[in-house]
Amino acid sequence: LMFQNEGECRLALEWRPARAWSAALEVQGFSSTPASDRNRDQVPGHALVNARIVHRPDQRIALTARVDNLLDRDYSSALI
Repeated sequence: LMFQNEGECRLALEWRPARAWSAALEVQGFSSTPASDRNRDQVPGHALVNARIVHRPDQRIALTARVDNLLDRDYSSALI
């Protein structure tokens, strides 16, 4: 469990079937935030599921494929 910024946390489950390969599922949670200077409106909190696969052919190279918002959820990070 990692806390990135205030109002954001991340939980990842990583699997390494071989030395050069890894795969991970990650859940990112965001709390509601004020959407205006007067704090009258709030952007609701939300959660996202992300996935990634990494191949490391040697110590200097990492090839990464990543899909953010794997479940294709609609969300808003700000009201404008």
